[in-house]
Parts: sequence; C-alpha cells; structure tokens
Amino acid sequence: MPNCYFCGNEVDGTVEVQARTATEQTAPPIQACYHCVRERVHSNMINVCPVCLRFTVRAERVTVYGYTGWVCWDCYTSRRVWRCPECGRRVLVPNRDDPLPEHCPNCYCPIEEGRDANSAIANRVILHRSSYASRCAVCGASLPRSTRNSGRRICDMCRSARMWTKTEPTPTDDTVNGMQFIEVHDYSYKPTPRFSPNGGRLYFGVELEVEWGDNRNLLFGIVRRFGEDRLYLKYDSSVENGVEIVFQPFQISAYKQGAYREMLDNVFDLRHNGYLSYDARSSCGMHVHVPKSVLTTADLYKTYRFFYKNRGFIQRISGRTYDQMDNWARIPNNIYSALMWAKYDHDDDRHVCLNKYPSDTYEFRIFRGTLHPIGFFKNLEFVELLVEFVRTHSFRDMDSIQPFWRMMEKKRKQYPNLCFWLQERDLNIETFLAA
Repeated sequence: MPNCYFCGNEVDGTVEVQARTATEQTAPPIQACYHCVRERVHSNMINVCPVCLRFTVRAERVTVYGYTGWVCWDCYTSRRVWRCPECGRRVLVPNRDDPLPEHCPNCYCPIEEGRDANSAIANRVILHRSSYASRCAVCGASLPRSTRNSGRRICDMCRSARMWTKTEPTPTDDTVNGMQFIEVHDYSYKPTPRFSPNGGRLYFGVELEVEWGDNRNLLFGIVRRFGEDRLYLKYDSSVENGVEIVFQPFQISAYKQGAYREMLDNVFDLRHNGYLSYDARSSCGMHVHVPKSVLTTADLYKTYRFFYKNRGFIQRISGRTYDQMDNWARIPNNIYSALMWAKYDHDDDRHVCLNKYPSDTYEFRIFRGTLHPIGFFKNLEFVELLVEFVRTHSFRDMDSIQPFWRMMEKKRKQYPNLCFWLQERDLNIETFLAA
C-alpha cells in the first residue's frame, strides 16, 4: 500500500496533488491520504485549480473566471497570462484563443496587447494605451488628456477646479506663482510615521476611504491647514471616485481633544458637503492600525478565534454586510484556520479581518467607512478594548461574547461611543447569545 506524503501512514487510497511550482518545475505529483488533503484544503495549504480542477500546492495566484486564487503550474505556463503594469494584477485566460478583455479586471483601465520582455515565461501582458499612461497627481484618475503644472500631470477637471492652495511663494518645484500643490499620493506611498507627542503605549493609525463631494478644495484645505505630519491623502483602486485619508499615528485621547479633534471635526463636516463613506458606491472602509509590539502570536490567535466564534457580533460592529466582509475582511472559517493565520500567513491576501502584512503594524480591516464622529470613535474604542481583552483573557474566553461584554460594561466611561452606539441600536448581550 502507498504511504501518505504528509503523515507517512500506509493507506488504501491516495489523492494526487500537483507539486510543481516556479522554483520546483520538475517536481513529481504528491500522493497523500484523504484526511491530510482535507486538512490542508481547509487551511488553504492545498488548493483546487479552477482551470483543470486538480489538487495543487500554491503555485501562482491569478484572476480567472472573475475569481482570484491559486492555479497549478501546468495551467499557469500552458495558457495566456496577462499582467497589468499599473496595478500588478495577473489575469489568466483559460483558452489561448479567447479574445483579450477590454479592461483590466482590477483597475478597469483600457488595455491593448503587448509583449513583456522581462516576463519569466514570455507570456503576453496588459499594456495601457499611451493616452492613459499616467494618472492625475491630484485625484489619481487616468488621464485621457492632461496638462503640466510644475512638472506634474493634472487632469482637466482638477485644473479647472483650481485645486491649489494659497501660500507664500517659495523656490521649490511644488509651487507655481505662489500656489502650493497639495498632492494625492500613490497607493505605495508610506512616509516615516510621525507620532503624537502625548507619549504612552498604544497608538492608532487610521485609513479612511471617502468619495469626493461637491468641492474637492475642502479636503485639500484641511491637509494644507493641519499639514501632512497629521494627515495626508492617497488614492486606492478600491475607491472608484475618491481618496484615502491617512491619519498619522495618535493615541485615542489625542483624537478626542485639542488640535487633533479640531482636525477630525473638519473631516467629519465633509459629509455635509456631498462627501460619502458609509453610503459610498464603492464600499469604502475604515482601517485601524496598531503597533505589532502590542500583540503576540498567541494574542493574534485569540483575536482570530474571537472573530470566528462571534461572527455575528463582529458583522454588526463592523457595519458591513456579510458579502462585504467576505470581499474585504474575511474571517477564519474554523479554529484551525485561525491558528494557521496567527502562526504563518493568510494566503498572501490582505483582505482579511486582521491583516498581518504591514511591516510594523497590524491592520484591523473589518470596519465600514464613516464620516460620523460616533461611528469613527466607536471603531477606535472597539479596537482598543479588544486589544486589552485578548491580552488579559484566556483562549476559552474567546469562544463567547459574555467575557468581552462584561469587560465593556465595567469600562463604560472609558468607551462611551461604543456603548452609546450599541444602545442606540438596541443591541445587548442577549441579542448575540440567541443568534
């Protein structure tokens, strides 16, 4: 009888798993027992190729049939693979005779056929038409027509709206005739964090996605007034007609008082001028970052386990629908997945409830975007309470909402927005225990 490759036991029947990857292109198939294959499928260590439907180790991650996942090395090398140089998404065309798609499925820019001389497998890639070869440095939109101001490309709409703010003339490339340029940075822009001067242990960095309102100069004026040492703007491909507001790391107490609260009040007032976040068409989110030093691997496992065991509560707190959670903030499907996510990785996918991939922080991605102060502070208070909860409670306490709720009740004065938000919606512990 054959032996299982993973457990080494002799078994009556085995399953063949394709093992060839980019680094091991000649590796023979693996023979494994049904039990080991089932465990590794649940933990996403083995996948089913969506093209040939064979079991395979994780070879290459591409988009096929509108689904982004892992395909086997045979399908990856024997079919047409398109790579978008704008957003980096790889798209597999199942049949070589299929027509080229009209748009990139990720960033939706028009595409035309071209060759990638640096491709390891010499397959065809997506190339954007020359008229769309750049983005507006203000709003991030593709540029069918552009003009240059101070060496930067600006779309006609932003130029006509005069998205420039008054300042004293300085001999730099960022000013033209005394007008200072306020830039929407590329998504990859990551400056050195500037921490608030309060001191203390737990800092929050916040990314808030919004859609443009009636007057874009309102948001640019906030950035000019408070400076990029407190907030700056980035564009994100997931926001169709908007921008991501990134707040530099602050303590929650700093968010609620002084100049920082004044800055937030200005941001919250944008909702009265047509800006959208919670009701946006592109499913805007609010992402909260905490330092990696505050959570150990055991704490990560507790957090994933708490999310899995209390999925209904997390979904209500997040403000997202179940479909939005699956698309943008996936929760582990079982205890084993929670453990694997904490110890290893989560499938090279940042769209999970707690993203481990930022270099210095953990990113809570569960929250729906909001420009309402109660909802904004509710999200921060929930993260702060959850961090304290997983650090001070046992693994078994993660399996029920009761220990978390009791801790929240004891600290009502410390977390007023979270408690008020739950009370306004008539949500109590019985609501989730009965679910």
